[in-house]
Amino acid sequence: MKNLIRLFILFLVVSANGLLAQDEVEQGFQRLYSADNNLIINLANEALNDGGFYLASTSFSLVGEPNVLNITRHNIKGNQVWSNDYEFVGVTFPIDQKSFSMVVDDDNNIFITAFVFDPAIGKADESLMLRIDELGEVLWSNIVIDNSGGHGVLSFPATTRDVSGNINVFTSQLDNVTYGVSHNIFNNDNERITNQTYVATDTFNNNILNALVDAAVQVDSSHSILTVTDTFAMRSGLFGIDSLGNPNFINEYRVSLDSFPANIFQLYSMSATPDTSSIMAGFILDQFTNNIIGIVAKADREGNILWSKSIDGSVNGLLPQINDVTVNSRNEIIVTGKYLDFTVGGVPGDFAIFFDLDGNVIRQTDFQSVNSFFLDINTGINTLWGQLSNLSDGNTLYSTTGIDINGGLLANTAIKIDSIGNAMCSDTFNIGEIRDFALLTDTLNIVINDFSSIDTTEVTTEVFDGYNTPVLTLSDTTFCPQDPIIFEIVGFVPGATDYIWSTGDTTDRITVMEEGEFSVTVTVGDRICYTLCDTSNISTFNFPEAQIQMNTDFVCEDDFIRLNGFITNGAQPIQSFIWEDGSTESVRDIFEAGNYSLTITDNCGNTSVASQSLSPNDFILGNTVTIGRDITLVCEQGIIGLSANSVTAVRSYVWSTGDTTQAIEVDEAGTYTVSVIDICNEETENSITITDDDLSPPELNVDISQGIFSCENGVPLAVVPDATIETYAWSTGETTATIEANTSGIFMVTVTDICGTTAIVDTEVELSDLSDFVFPNIFFPTSQEQINTSFGPYVECPDLFVANEYNLEIFNRWGNKVYESNRIIDRWNGRIDNMGDIIQEDVYLFVWSYLDENSNEITGNGSVTLSR
Repeated sequence: MKNLIRLFILFLVVSANGLLAQDEVEQGFQRLYSADNNLIINLANEALNDGGFYLASTSFSLVGEPNVLNITRHNIKGNQVWSNDYEFVGVTFPIDQKSFSMVVDDDNNIFITAFVFDPAIGKADESLMLRIDELGEVLWSNIVIDNSGGHGVLSFPATTRDVSGNINVFTSQLDNVTYGVSHNIFNNDNERITNQTYVATDTFNNNILNALVDAAVQVDSSHSILTVTDTFAMRSGLFGIDSLGNPNFINEYRVSLDSFPANIFQLYSMSATPDTSSIMAGFILDQFTNNIIGIVAKADREGNILWSKSIDGSVNGLLPQINDVTVNSRNEIIVTGKYLDFTVGGVPGDFAIFFDLDGNVIRQTDFQSVNSFFLDINTGINTLWGQLSNLSDGNTLYSTTGIDINGGLLANTAIKIDSIGNAMCSDTFNIGEIRDFALLTDTLNIVINDFSSIDTTEVTTEVFDGYNTPVLTLSDTTFCPQDPIIFEIVGFVPGATDYIWSTGDTTDRITVMEEGEFSVTVTVGDRICYTLCDTSNISTFNFPEAQIQMNTDFVCEDDFIRLNGFITNGAQPIQSFIWEDGSTESVRDIFEAGNYSLTITDNCGNTSVASQSLSPNDFILGNTVTIGRDITLVCEQGIIGLSANSVTAVRSYVWSTGDTTQAIEVDEAGTYTVSVIDICNEETENSITITDDDLSPPELNVDISQGIFSCENGVPLAVVPDATIETYAWSTGETTATIEANTSGIFMVTVTDICGTTAIVDTEVELSDLSDFVFPNIFFPTSQEQINTSFGPYVECPDLFVANEYNLEIFNRWGNKVYESNRIIDRWNGRIDNMGDIIQEDVYLFVWSYLDENSNEITGNGSVTLSR
């Protein structure tokens, strides 16, 4: 057993003829992607920015055709978009998963690196490079050739994409003495811009083994590179390079014999952390127990070990093999792998262990199903590898090789792990003992060399349609706003044994009569833990809203304005455009001022009208530039912001300071000029002078001005304008710059300027003349002139006059009361109690009283003559 495990480990680390499994999972499914007549061995996965993913595999035909590279694009639901086979002319594609890597750029193009496989001598040191676009078309293919002409056994490539978008290809190259790490950088035009090889030396400057196993890019485009530094697989190396490729450090790690008496120790997977540390994973072979023990360790930016953990499944009857490590969107470390459970006869499974960044275990998850697969070196190929990728929705994709129990063929397995570690068929797990152990660190040196070259290679592409994966796709439908909703949603999937709709229905189809999202979960009975989910969105179009966009780009040289008609809302495509002159194009060029209208009919037959008025000034683009001042930074920094404001669109700004932005900041007195080039390439200038006083905190000098009295508004009070004032607080509770005084008294305001300085100012308002009111001494109730036809007090501003408990009484010469009123606006019309006929001409006596605003009683009397 010990020799078999040693052979197995050496095969992984040294000969690397094993297979790295990497596939992707999508939310809502745990899938097996199998083919009818092909053996599919998973190689890698990469997430896309639209939520989908790529799966890369080696495909072996059962009819004797050569093995090829298969790339399949999947959408966000996990369904296949396209699948192509790629055959490299003149070379054989390797079946070793760890001999393959890929990365995706912003345009969803794939960059692939893989080693050449020679059936006669094994793996060669040449590296295949291939760039494929998002439709599967080959954009570029090349091969990196080892100038030494040697063939190597250590062939683990790594491909990354840095912040600037360049592709970094790391491979192992032989220089006739030992292996070094070759670093090639390609830009977006597929041009090689950097080529160098890093050779490790000991303290005596002797070259030592430095063969690549993995690499990770940090957030600053520096790289951490994981290597093998010992032919007997007892040491691992980690070195860092900056964004320009200059080495920063190189450390070599070995197991402390006090922790483990190890026969073999190797780190072979790594990932970068947000704090620019490195997470590394691998295994140890215990020389006494022959147990394979997984390990995970964290090193800081200089390669110093922060912590290291061992993962021993033997205590629970498990044989685990770690295959990848990454950091998810929650800043948790995820370690994945495969295992054999000897407590139930060697049943295989896949697992994940979650650590925090300090190395504490958070959770463990088991993804075991009948499709799980574990095949060791004794079979001739190794399928223990797997890969992790972070998806754009915050979840994590784990891909590896599984088995289709119906056909007995190997297939891609994709498991989407959510943010708390669950997947469709996951369960809690306890892999065994996880504990601290010691890694010892030695320091090495790095020498930079170059012994590789680039040549072209030819690739042929063929569409692959051999996958037999069930697909569920529900239709989304939108109805016209005037139409009733009646729609049958079909969820039928061949081989399905169970349907559960969001409506509670359990049939393979439902009929809906309202808007909403309707989802179905379909279980495929012949595929264990295989469930498909999809949603149909039934909606109604809104009525269209026509819009006209005015484009003045053509005014300068062609003297016309282009009007572009479109709709917001409504059903596309648009059925028709009809302008007021009968023209039917969406775009119309206008050469003169006027009123223009457009009627747009959408695909539901609903119409909307938009209008646009153009004046003669719209056809003249004379520019005016003003300079605005922002003094918000004067208080603490002595800075004034200046901004150039143009009435037309601007191509460029040039200030006398040399700045070319619209706004600048100045801290010195002087005259500042801005030159503005408008869309017609006409230049307009303006200047502003800034004084030393302008750059000093402003003095807060305020006053209150009194306006002209009016009965409607009283006396307007206004704070004398001061541009630096930000807030106002009046004694009346008002907070505006201007108020109205309707009573006599002292009015006070507290103001605060932009620097936080406050000032208090007040003013006294006298409205004493409003307290006087007079009575006429004669009135003419039958006068045709409508002047002085009734009797009562005259008050200039009745609404402002304070007369509480007002009373007026009028008596004839014998002391009989002829009229009484309690409202100051009421009038006597010469009749007894204002009713009946007008009484006789005579002199009448009257008395009056009221309470003023201070509740003081005011009284008076007099006489009035009633004259006909």
